Amino acid sequence: MALQFKPFLKDGVPVQAMSQITLPFKTVRPAGREAFESARTYFERGRQVGVPAAGAGKPYVIRAEFDAMGSGGTVAKGHYEDIWLSDTQWRREASFEKSRYVRTRNGEKRYELKEGPAVWLLQSVFKIVEPIPAIDTCTESDWRIKLDTVGSVSTVRVLAGYESPEGKLDTEQARGFWFDSVGLFRKSFLDGLEAVRSDFQDFGSVKVPHQIDVLKDGKLAIRIRVTDVTAPGEIPPESFELKGHAWQRAFTSEMR
Repeated sequence: MALQFKPFLKDGVPVQAMSQITLPFKTVRPAGREAFESARTYFERGRQVGVPAAGAGKPYVIRAEFDAMGSGGTVAKGHYEDIWLSDTQWRREASFEKSRYVRTRNGEKRYELKEGPAVWLLQSVFKIVEPIPAIDTCTESDWRIKLDTVGSVSTVRVLAGYESPEGKLDTEQARGFWFDSVGLFRKSFLDGLEAVRSDFQDFGSVKVPHQIDVLKDGKLAIRIRVTDVTAPGEIPPESFELKGHAWQRAFTSEMR
C-alpha cells in the first residue's frame, strides 16, 4: 500500500498501460514444521508407481468386478475392463445391469458412449479407479498438504476444498489424495466418496491395487476387485473407435 506510481505518458498525455513489477521477498518455515513437495510431484509420483499406463509403459488388460446396489434394491455385480496399448490407443468400459459406459482413444480421436440409467455409477467407477487429477488441470495454490494416516500407514494428504475445524470434508467441493512414503496412492476422497485401496500386487514396475473399497458416510457402497492383469492378445483396431460417438475432453480433471 506504500507503493507510489506515476501515470504512463504518451505525448504528454496519461494513457492506460500494463507493466510488470518484480517484488523480491523471502519466506521462513516455522520451526518444527514438515517440509513438503509440490502437489504436482505427489500426483506424478503416484501415477508412476501405481498406474500401469504411466509407470509400466507396456500394454496391458485389466479386468475387474464390482458390487453395488442395483435397481431392484439388491446388490448386483458390474464389470470393468481397461485395454491400454499406448497413450493414444486405449479403451475403458464398464457395465452394470442394463447400463454401459465406454471411453476410447485412437490416435487423436476420442470417443464416449453412454447407455442406460446407471451411467452416473459407471462414470464414478472410472473416476475411482484412476482418480489422480491430470497435471494440466492442477493449480498448485489450490492444494493444502499435511501428514496423515490411512489405517496404520503413514501418508501425505494432498487436499483441495473446504475442511471443517473438526476435520470433516465437504462432500461437494473437497478433493483429497493420500500417498505413502514411496508415493503409492492409498486413498481418495471425491464427490463425498472415500475410496481405500489395498491388496497391491506387482505388474512390471508398478503396484496395482486389487481391491478398492468405496465408502459413503462410513458405510461400504461399492467394492471393486481386480480379477486379472495381463498382457493383451490380438486387439482388433476397430475396438478403439465408436462411430457416431466422438468426444472432446473438456471440463474434466481425469487423465483418460
